Amino acid sequence: MRSLSVFVALTLIGGALIGLRAYLNPTGFVTPDSAAYLAVAQNLLNGAGFEMANGGFGTARDIPFALWPVGYPVGIAGLSLGTGVTPFVASKLLNALAFGAAGWLIWRAGGGRLAPIAVLFFGAPLDFYSFTWSEGPFFALLLTMVLLIARILADPGRLELWTTGALATCCVALFLVRYVGAFSVTLLVLPPLLAARAGNWSRAALACLIGLCAAVLIAAYLGWNIARTGHATGAARAAAFQSHVELFADLAHALWSELVFAVSVYHRHSVHLVAVGFQALSIIALVTAIHRAGPAMPIPRAVRATVLALLAVGLAYLASVIGLRWSRQFDPFGFRLLAPGTLLLMLAGAFTLLHRYPGAAHATSAVLAVNAALSVFLAIAPLATGSSRYPDATQAVLARLAPVSPGSVVALGDERLRYLRPDLHLARPSIWPYVAEDEPWDRFMARIDPTRPVYLDLTAGRALLNRYGRPVPDGIRVGPGLLKLRAGNAG
Repeated sequence: MRSLSVFVALTLIGGALIGLRAYLNPTGFVTPDSAAYLAVAQNLLNGAGFEMANGGFGTARDIPFALWPVGYPVGIAGLSLGTGVTPFVASKLLNALAFGAAGWLIWRAGGGRLAPIAVLFFGAPLDFYSFTWSEGPFFALLLTMVLLIARILADPGRLELWTTGALATCCVALFLVRYVGAFSVTLLVLPPLLAARAGNWSRAALACLIGLCAAVLIAAYLGWNIARTGHATGAARAAAFQSHVELFADLAHALWSELVFAVSVYHRHSVHLVAVGFQALSIIALVTAIHRAGPAMPIPRAVRATVLALLAVGLAYLASVIGLRWSRQFDPFGFRLLAPGTLLLMLAGAFTLLHRYPGAAHATSAVLAVNAALSVFLAIAPLATGSSRYPDATQAVLARLAPVSPGSVVALGDERLRYLRPDLHLARPSIWPYVAEDEPWDRFMARIDPTRPVYLDLTAGRALLNRYGRPVPDGIRVGPGLLKLRAGNAG
């Protein structure tokens, strides 16, 4: 009962941290793709379906939502509909629920040990649960897959078809949350292989059929995307333009950052140095405790199966996402891409230490706990000193854009407008690192629909204007930080 109470307390603390960070940060931990998720969730609530406004290029119109799968915005819209809160609040509630689910799965995988839950309070997971990103629910689904595979590995001769069915369902769910989740289909070969090895050919055949059904469903979704957009994932994906040496250097730097548990890449270099020193001291203390703990103990079979499952899923995910990034240009290597896999490897190490060296279990738990506490402090302290809060910042954005008529194009507009004003088209130039070089300003402006009124958000777009080294363009000032560049052919 005490363990349950502590688990509930940790879950509530995690949910409170997610909500508090969203409130304290003026952006609400919303990025461009976060805004797209929220825009589609709002459109679903409005009955507009899986569509969102395009960037106003060519012909300004609504386009199918296909650059990302629909699972996460559907979850946001469903929770918003069920609770009556805004999609933004619903996204934070959904991530808080995913945080609690991940904690419960870690608790169960660890045989009721609470210490490994501390990894959820490390810098990377605290950040991807705080952002309106699909990585939070995705990680909870990865842990679900780990438990299912561990159950199969613990007793491969007794393959239960419901376990295989649940594993296949989990694969489809992972794909619907993030396209890279399709990697999990490769792990569906385990049930039929283990059943065949045990001589149970009928179970092996049924497991193959279940796995095939999952693969067909994923292929059908990609076919739906092709029918709507002409591309399996919503757009042509450019080949990576970096050299192998550059990619390797970026990957090495990202993996080093992953080893600094307490921080993510969003912290200053000096904070990283403090965290590295603190972590090094704690690890030295742990190694000393292990050395004094006595002989190593054999790891129980169930725990060994869980560790193997963590390693299998973690390494399979990392191999897939690294391979994709090596061949295609999208987000740079960083905690967002790597953390779902590296966290599984950290959990495998934590479970191994706790069971292999029970005499050092308290020291292992203490190292996890103190690094988690440092992470929480570093996550909250910088925000607590800020002056602008999310509600005030969003009201300021809405007030600034109030003069803009529906259907207009806003160049360099605040990304939050995608869900705060889904009637607008937000135009931004293509810039590095998503393309090899920044799109010229004149070419960017020439691509905008000439029939629509065009406004320039000087407040949100100041950094990009400075990047281009441009003076403020000519236009009619219609409000603080807002210029009307042209009225459009329609007036």
